[in-house]
Amino acid sequence: MHLAIFHRHRPVREGTTGIPAWPPVALAFVVVMTAWRPAFAQPESAAPPPLTNPSSVPDRLIVVGGTLFFSADDGQHGRELWMTEGTGSCSMAADLAPGIASSNPDKLTDAGGWLYFRAETPALGCELWAWDPRLHRMHAIGDFFEGPQSSTPEIFGFGNGVVYFSAESDNYGRELWVSVPGEFNATLIADITPGPKGGTGVRGAIGSDGSLVFYAAGGLWRSDGTRDGTQPIITSEAPIDMRNSGVLCPLGSRMFFTWRTRRRGIEPWITDGTPEGTHVLKNISGLEGRGTSFIEQEIAHNGAVFFGALDQPHGLELWKTDGTPDGTMLVKDICPGRDNSGPHYFASADQWVYFRADDGIHGTELWRSDGTEEETKLVLDLTPGAQGSDTWSPVDYSGRMYLCANSPRYGEEVFSTDGTPGSLRLLRDIVPGRASSGPHQLTPFNDLLYFSCDDGVHGEELWLTDGTEQGTRLAADIHRPYYNPASAPDELTALGDCLLFIVSDLGHGRELWRSDGTPEGTHIVLDIAPGTDDASPNELTRLETCVLFSAHHPGSGRELWTSDGTPEGTRLLRDLNPGPASSAPHALDTANGLLYFSADDGAHGREVWRSDGSPEGTCRLSDAAPGAAGTTLANLFEFSGEVWFYTRNSGGPPWLRRTDGTPEGTRPVWRVDTPLRSWRPTVPLTPPETLDARQAFLLQALHPFAPTPGPLPVTIDNATYFVVHTEAHGAELWRTDGSPQGSRLVLDIYPGPASSSPACLLPMGTLLYFIAEHPNEGRVLWRSDGTPHGTIPVRPRTRAVEYTIPPNEMTAIGDLLVYAAPPSINRQDTWNDVELHFLLCRKGREVKTQQSEVDIWPGREGSWPRQLTRVAEHVFFTADDGIHGRELWITDGTYPGTRLVKDILTPGDLSPRVR
Repeated sequence: MHLAIFHRHRPVREGTTGIPAWPPVALAFVVVMTAWRPAFAQPESAAPPPLTNPSSVPDRLIVVGGTLFFSADDGQHGRELWMTEGTGSCSMAADLAPGIASSNPDKLTDAGGWLYFRAETPALGCELWAWDPRLHRMHAIGDFFEGPQSSTPEIFGFGNGVVYFSAESDNYGRELWVSVPGEFNATLIADITPGPKGGTGVRGAIGSDGSLVFYAAGGLWRSDGTRDGTQPIITSEAPIDMRNSGVLCPLGSRMFFTWRTRRRGIEPWITDGTPEGTHVLKNISGLEGRGTSFIEQEIAHNGAVFFGALDQPHGLELWKTDGTPDGTMLVKDICPGRDNSGPHYFASADQWVYFRADDGIHGTELWRSDGTEEETKLVLDLTPGAQGSDTWSPVDYSGRMYLCANSPRYGEEVFSTDGTPGSLRLLRDIVPGRASSGPHQLTPFNDLLYFSCDDGVHGEELWLTDGTEQGTRLAADIHRPYYNPASAPDELTALGDCLLFIVSDLGHGRELWRSDGTPEGTHIVLDIAPGTDDASPNELTRLETCVLFSAHHPGSGRELWTSDGTPEGTRLLRDLNPGPASSAPHALDTANGLLYFSADDGAHGREVWRSDGSPEGTCRLSDAAPGAAGTTLANLFEFSGEVWFYTRNSGGPPWLRRTDGTPEGTRPVWRVDTPLRSWRPTVPLTPPETLDARQAFLLQALHPFAPTPGPLPVTIDNATYFVVHTEAHGAELWRTDGSPQGSRLVLDIYPGPASSSPACLLPMGTLLYFIAEHPNEGRVLWRSDGTPHGTIPVRPRTRAVEYTIPPNEMTAIGDLLVYAAPPSINRQDTWNDVELHFLLCRKGREVKTQQSEVDIWPGREGSWPRQLTRVAEHVFFTADDGIHGRELWITDGTYPGTRLVKDILTPGDLSPRVR
């Protein structure tokens, strides 16, 4: 797939003012008027008031390692890196330029599951950065100029296990460097132009063997990622402007490129990476000396490279090559004669190459070709006549070509086609009529298509679609109006009769707080990083009478802390990496009354540790990966009276290990050489000598090694329910009595190999409640008694609804089920209206409570309750009522007993402090 993305200047939309923000006086008025309003008060209209239409303008969309990354501006942190895992929620990855300043991340690149990009910070200038998927944090890849001066790296791509990039430094000028993902280093590979005035080019491409072919001052070069393996292929016979150097495109094991010679000008060439295997393909222009074929864009497709080129008889038209002189030929003279059709913005899907071209009659429209003249045809004529529809951002999704286009009837919107006449389909008229939503950056991710557009209400934000009109919706309103600041409580954790959580306020930064459900009982526990600095606690994990977590202190770095909810009981547990260096505890989890986690003590690399909550009871279990490389910890669980977990080091296969909580009792069980997600329960297993058949069965069924494991198993009446993925049924609900013979599929809710993906397994009495996907019901609430006929949706829909939103959080107070979901009524456009619901479950049946829904944000906006956490006979959660921002709420299961606990981040200061 080849994705062409470009930006277009769009005029102010019909019906909008075009004013980007409120004046200070108006903002102050809103703050004063909203401060005294009751918690459930709401403007008469659910639509935002005039002039509150800020845009985050999502940009640079890219999918890396199962996560969609992009840049966006939320109005508080400036333009920074954001991410979503396809769950419908978005979060900022890091605020590299703190406050309202922007780091402007760009050049986002997939480096084998690691994200590399460049960003500008006040301390380092514009440098290379990487996102660590293990620790979920950023790393700067060197500071080539000490201080804020910028090296302005240009990323070529990833191959042979390294990221190739050029960067400018004091000693070498701009030269070629490489970085190994996970090591966060930078190594100079070639000083092509010695001295501080060096000038390695900014155009390169990765070949099928992982090597880099790139333009550099003096010629075309090839590098395998090592100094000795970086050599010139050919040298220039004519001056070359490196920033406007020709195309580079892999063609099998060779590289298609353009090159200028004194004899032929700029023409197409081919190389196998050696001087003797490098030659010109054809003199397309037919001119000597300064003649040129004007090749600017290209795409590889079905063993050939398609490109636009200029010759004297036909003008600028569509050409293709198979890498041989005889196979380099004109495909079709789309605009007959010497006039130009100008093919450009290529994309491929199935057997077709799609591109924009102008045949002189229909204007610039969408065309497609299979490489033959007779099958090179106009796909659609959205704007009849010579004006053209100006299509852009084509991408292959679900067997159709999706693209953005401008039509007289709908304005700029998203359309799709299968390449045949009459197959054109409007996705959704997001801004009805001739006004435009201005979509761009169409990016497939997690079986959905993401893009950026402006619906005239929320500003330009991130949208997604499943290919249907009903399934096309706003993914996240990242840039919210300024009158609605939020402290955004996170990691709600019950401890005894109080709740611990992490939050930011204007006076203390991001710290640990507690609440007993009253405003006066909701306050900071301890300002770990004094003043407005952030301790940024994370991974709050309860261990009997305390909570253990990772936090940063200026004197000890990021280390393991403990708290019983009081200031005097909140302290550094142990400085594992002594001094200001950090051990960075990660993957905290409990089993058999102990805390297990990974940490780096500065001597053994990242290894598995355990703690009983005391300094002397905190120790390293084993050196699973000797040396500084370290290992990662995943999927900790209790089984057969011991604690089991998986480890992986430096890209090697995962190991299953077991421990009794002591270093001498920690040992490897077996190396996992096969993927477990496609395991079939009906296939007999050959367990290692240390395991019996029952252990082998349950280990592979319940705990496959995966970046995102399924919900934890639950037990009801000696039967364990769990979710497992099989080739025959996909991810579905299973039950077991602990033996292979007593293990079976409960129900194939989404029939066939597709998955219902059960989540939020919640036992209530003898029944199991969970969320699952059904082809007709959508993703809704289910219950099961363990039998196929007793596994049913709780509230079947009375008529078909193409798009539904599930309950996204669930917990229980006695026999009262508390969950977040859209309204129970059937109506369109409820995807953005998620509120709190109560359901009484008695004797195997559900009974509506007197007030089954609490509309915290009245209308169709939705407060989106999250992190439902039970504490005694109450449930704490976070929600946004449209007035106070996302804050801490509490409910006892009734409408009157559902209230805001405290507005932690008050709207008194409209200069947001960003963290």
